[in-house]
Amino acid sequence: IIEGDKDGVMTFANAAWCGIAGVTPGDVVGKPLPALVHPDDLPVTTAAWERSIAERRQYYHQVRMRRSDGEYRTVLACTSPLFDADGKFRGSISSVFDLTESVDIQSQQKVTESYIRGIMDNTSAVVYLKDLDNRFLLVNRRYEQLFPHMKGVCIGTTAERWFPPDVVRRFAADDEVVIRTGTAMSVEEEVPLAGETRHYLTVKFPVYDRDGRLTAVGGMATDITDLKIARSELERNERVLRKLIDVQEHEKQFLCHEFHDGPIQYAVAAHRSEEHTSELQ
Repeated sequence: IIEGDKDGVMTFANAAWCGIAGVTPGDVVGKPLPALVHPDDLPVTTAAWERSIAERRQYYHQVRMRRSDGEYRTVLACTSPLFDADGKFRGSISSVFDLTESVDIQSQQKVTESYIRGIMDNTSAVVYLKDLDNRFLLVNRRYEQLFPHMKGVCIGTTAERWFPPDVVRRFAADDEVVIRTGTAMSVEEEVPLAGETRHYLTVKFPVYDRDGRLTAVGGMATDITDLKIARSELERNERVLRKLIDVQEHEKQFLCHEFHDGPIQYAVAAHRSEEHTSELQ
């Protein structure tokens, strides 16, 4: 807490403010309020202060305040103008809260969120997050590319709005397993898309908050339609190949039979008989 008169001379500063500023009360009380505001923040702060005096009301502002060692701290100040009994402006009083650590945490969180968003929006997989009431909390860019009618309007809605009832029931049943067991699972899903049925291999997983409470169900789905078509074609070719092998085997057995027990065997026996008769003669 700090207080100053109408001329900007510091009349009071408590220990907490002095700790933020890196000074002692003796360094500042009775002296002009030091220029602590960051130059980039000064125009907005000055304008807000003048408006506060004119309207006789307090105002809040987040500003960077320079310590005595030159380090800038991010603070939230609540400043109120003071008036005497005759309504004349006589000074101000401010409560200052140091937000530096909170701002640093928020900044780091934003960086982390940008990393996650970068990964999500550049993967070929469909990624989504739903709360325990089946409402969408998040979808990635790939999801919006596949379902452009959902772009920008699906957050807060449920799957019932976008998918047929039978598909919704399958989605909900799998989500319920994840919620009940608290573990991830892999499922193969059929989803109507652009007039055809696409097949997805989906990993569904539970999402917990910092207190360990289950708060959402996430999903990462990979389109395996082309893979299934290729596998089906491969299986068909294998069946054809097996049929050809069976036919060849049958023909081979038939030829072997002909050589040993059929007309060819008789012809060979007759030829040998003629040779034997010639030798006797």
